[in-house]
Amino acid sequence: MPTCHLLRTLVATTLLLSTTAHATIIVDPDNTGATDVLLDPNYAATLITNPVADPLNLGFDNLVIGNTANGSLAIQNGKMVFGGEGIIGFATGSSGSVAIGGADSLWDNIGSCSVGHEGTGTLSISDGGVVSNQHGYIGREMGSSGIVTVDGVGSKWDNDGILDVGFYGNGELSISQGGVVVNSLGSIGYAPGSSSSVTVEGAGSQWNNDGNLNVGNSGTGTLSISDGGVVTSSWGSIGYLEGSNGSVTVDGAGSKWNNSNDLTVGSKGTGTLSISDGGVVDNRQGNIGRAMNSSGSVTVDGAGSKWNNSNDLTVGSKGTGTLSISDGGVIDNDMGVIGSDWGSTGNVNVDGAWSQWNNNGSLYVGRSGIGILSISDGGVVTVSGSSFVNPNQTGSRIEFDNGTLTTQSLYALPQDLHGTGTINTLGLIFDIDLEIAQSSDLQQNVVFDSLPNQNVSVHVDLTNGTGNLGAGYHGNGSLTIRNGMNVDSRTGDIGYLAGSYGSVHVDGAGSRWNSSTLYVGRYGNGTLSISNGGVVTVRNGLWIGASSTSDGTLEFEIGPDGAGLLDIERYLAIGETSSLRISLKEGILPAVNDQFTVVMFHYRAGTFSNEPTLTLAGDYLLDWSVRYNPNDITLEVVSSILAADFDGSGTVDGGDFTAWKSNFGMSENAQHAHGNADADGNVDGNDFLIWQRGLGLTNIAENATQQTVPEPGTLALAAWLLAGFGLNARRKRNTS
Repeated sequence: MPTCHLLRTLVATTLLLSTTAHATIIVDPDNTGATDVLLDPNYAATLITNPVADPLNLGFDNLVIGNTANGSLAIQNGKMVFGGEGIIGFATGSSGSVAIGGADSLWDNIGSCSVGHEGTGTLSISDGGVVSNQHGYIGREMGSSGIVTVDGVGSKWDNDGILDVGFYGNGELSISQGGVVVNSLGSIGYAPGSSSSVTVEGAGSQWNNDGNLNVGNSGTGTLSISDGGVVTSSWGSIGYLEGSNGSVTVDGAGSKWNNSNDLTVGSKGTGTLSISDGGVVDNRQGNIGRAMNSSGSVTVDGAGSKWNNSNDLTVGSKGTGTLSISDGGVIDNDMGVIGSDWGSTGNVNVDGAWSQWNNNGSLYVGRSGIGILSISDGGVVTVSGSSFVNPNQTGSRIEFDNGTLTTQSLYALPQDLHGTGTINTLGLIFDIDLEIAQSSDLQQNVVFDSLPNQNVSVHVDLTNGTGNLGAGYHGNGSLTIRNGMNVDSRTGDIGYLAGSYGSVHVDGAGSRWNSSTLYVGRYGNGTLSISNGGVVTVRNGLWIGASSTSDGTLEFEIGPDGAGLLDIERYLAIGETSSLRISLKEGILPAVNDQFTVVMFHYRAGTFSNEPTLTLAGDYLLDWSVRYNPNDITLEVVSSILAADFDGSGTVDGGDFTAWKSNFGMSENAQHAHGNADADGNVDGNDFLIWQRGLGLTNIAENATQQTVPEPGTLALAAWLLAGFGLNARRKRNTS
């Protein structure tokens, strides 16, 4: 155990510095013959004789009050004592007390000050008295106990170093009526087995920690801040190490705990924070249940009670976290996370009118762990960014009981929204089919009521274009924009999570989707289809097939108003699993050498892994070339052949039927010569219908109006061949 330069004698002695010209030492008040002593650095005992110098300067010598028995020291009315190290209650069984009272009264120690070294110690600082030292200990060794009170305006305990309230023993610190305690690092309940407490009560009462403050370092610590008391620290932790238990209460208007950095409730141990009746806690990042096996709980209750996180707030990081906001309490933070990492659990309850949880960033309800958000009885949760509910299918959910969630964008499944409540959102990425075909569609109300006791109304307002928009969160969803509607969004997401599939179709002249950033297959599979003059503009960047788990497809359908356009102001990133497709509306037949600029950009990375080659256009197959120009992608028709001319004779006839018949049922990698008329990779009945429709054609059309209609004689031939093939097929089935 730590040792000091110590006194080796003494029983029941009092050193009194009074207002007389010379301080008086009362030696042996019980007539036992004992004399109080001081110890110099050479361990030599030095008698204190009367009269005592005023001020009393012991140099580097240590002062012990209560060495092996009982001792007391009073410094009053502006008197001063200077020395090396101060010890109150040195040995086991000893008891010491020191009282410093009155303006300018001072006990100045070059070294540390221990209140209860191995014995029992009491230190009272009042009415403007001051104690200064290096490190401070209250209850220093196992079995010791110490009590310190700092009371009144001007009263101060100034620790240049750390202050441990309950180092290995038990300690109590009370700061009241404007008293002040200052130190670098602070802890309450430092070692296992220590149980200690600090109270900071009254306006002007302060405990200023220049460094970290651990409430329950390895032992048990309790901090109470009330009636306008203030505690400051750099990093705050409640329940710091494994096996620790910390509790903090901030109660009453003006009561504050100010942390310039992060605050953790349940770091590796168990932590509890209660903010009530107008109390306030400030910090940078907040974390409840930080490490595995840790547990943290925070309650913010009552009007004016507030927890201000200038950065993110995590409820259940790797451990278990619980957060309750009630009766008008308010919490502010940047991003909010409930159930962050695998194995974590987070629960948040926002209950009662005026109770608010304000997230200035996004909110994750179960990011990788289990998260449950309950909003009840008029409670409100606001999210300036996106709200993600159960993204990893961990059983996370939102439980409503007449509460409201207002969010910029909502990523959720209907089955993860329970109870009765309201969601207001400016954007939506759901597994539903959404269509915007008229102005009134920009404001929609979607009600989810398929689950027992479910009645959740989602009010979607797309009028200002500041929310995210898309389709396919966990499963399948679609979005259609048509009839000349113009839709704006912040971020577009098509196929958000792995395993999802989303499709967005922008169709027709005047129909537009304008987005700041767009993902076609972020982690899942997505298709963006632009047809017949529709336009999609992207102000920043577009990713197609953005990750290893995603597939992205860009599809253009050429109609009477053209192919449509994807206009990207900055960059286009094309992933390794991406496709470019082209199709044509019925009756559209581009000519050879026709070109269609379908994508424009400032710069590009990557090329499509699957590009269009043959595309069916009526009775013809068009062969395309994809040109990657410096600032655009252009499609060009390089050739046109009869779709059903499988043998390349230039005429659709019985020889082509034979080719189709010979390969009928081929399901993979079927080429045109095998009888694959529609370029879909297989030979089936649809290919026969194309052959039937084109039977007798011999010329290649130049445009959509140049289509040859088969004569009656060729139709009869087709019917005869079909009947013969059908008979032959039936015979094969009958003999098999």
